[in-house]
Amino acid sequence: MQGATILPGFINAHIHQGYSEQNLKAWAQGGVTTVRDLGTSPSDTLFARRDALLKDPLNARLVAAGPMVTVPEGYPMVPWEGVA
Repeated sequence: MQGATILPGFINAHIHQGYSEQNLKAWAQGGVTTVRDLGTSPSDTLFARRDALLKDPLNARLVAAGPMVTVPEGYPMVPWEGVA
């Protein structure tokens, strides 16, 4: 096709709430093919959730570090709502 440009998928290396399927689909729709979530609320199921989300090709690929590392009573002082 003349006058068209092909770009590689964009990578967002600093996102929050990457364990949300709705967010992953929205990012993919906008051309972001890979996102990196550096931390979220502690949970034993984080990586299982990530692996399940990776199975849907309509989701942006989630690279996840797991639970956030912080000091007691450190950031975030109030846990984020709705983070799996």
